[in-house]
Amino acid sequence: MKTLPPIERTHSGTLPRMTPRQKQAALKLIKSGCRNFSDGNCLMLDDETPNTCTQSISYSVNCKLFR
Repeated sequence: MKTLPPIERTHSGTLPRMTPRQKQAALKLIKSGCRNFSDGNCLMLDDETPNTCTQSISYSVNCKLFR
């Protein structure tokens, strides 16, 4: 996987937040295009137990693969 620049943060140090419309569009992209998304779980986080895709439930862009 290529090296990405650090995640941008706001002046207060928090992650930028998506609007509800942006989050809905992101979820649509995740469901249709992410090869690691399976039944709401992230295969990259697989450690023998199902792990919810954190990007699908977050209003911040925090998934390195999604970026």
